[in-house]
Amino acid sequence: MPNKKRGNDSDLQQVQERDSNVISILTSSLNETKNCAQKLQAAYDDNKGSLLAMQNIIEILAKRIEKIESENKILIEKVESLEVTQENLKRQINEQQQDKISSHMEISGIPSTIINSSENPKVIAEEALSACNISFEKSSIVRAYKRIVNIHNEPTTIITAVFNNYDEKLRIMKLKRARNKNGTIFLNHALTQTNRSLFVQAKKLCKNSKFYSFIANGQIFIRKENESQSLKIRSTDDLKNFIRTKIQHSTSLHRNNQN
Repeated sequence: MPNKKRGNDSDLQQVQERDSNVISILTSSLNETKNCAQKLQAAYDDNKGSLLAMQNIIEILAKRIEKIESENKILIEKVESLEVTQENLKRQINEQQQDKISSHMEISGIPSTIINSSENPKVIAEEALSACNISFEKSSIVRAYKRIVNIHNEPTTIITAVFNNYDEKLRIMKLKRARNKNGTIFLNHALTQTNRSLFVQAKKLCKNSKFYSFIANGQIFIRKENESQSLKIRSTDDLKNFIRTKIQHSTSLHRNNQN
């Protein structure tokens, strides 16, 4: 019996030692797990702090971007307003310049025999008007000047005659159209560089269409045939509006033809 008891005590001791080892291993593993969890928590806290800092930076940058966009919008509006003001000023200056030359007439297509007959542009202007069978007082021409321009790569002489008033200039131009439509000499309103460019563009846009361009009181107009309403051309924007009108007219005609 005593031997049996000693055997049982030995087995119990072995079990206790084994359990003790297991507990020691588990305790060690648990401690390691705790240490790892603490490290992960610390890393998480660090990352969380960094993320919060980044989020704050992003919010600050977003506010700055929003402010910049708002300021940029204001600047764009100011620039657009200045552009409108600039265009209006250009238009006003052009109209003032055109008004100053309202009594100026450009004479072109003058035969070389008349051009070579005198060095005085005023005399050439008088001779050119006389060749058109137009009666006028020579004193109505205050002065004149000559310039050479290239038309179809050919040097052409144009005489600008300055009359003492617009009505006299207009009377002579009307007489020329009525009496000598097919002559080689042409009488035209003197135009500013801006208006000359606009008139050339207007004529091109009206070509081969039911619209035509003309000048009245030094101002450019476009009118549809058989209609009294005219479109005043003062800028390229007005030409763009005419293009839209022309497209709408063509579309309407096309639809009517289809019906």
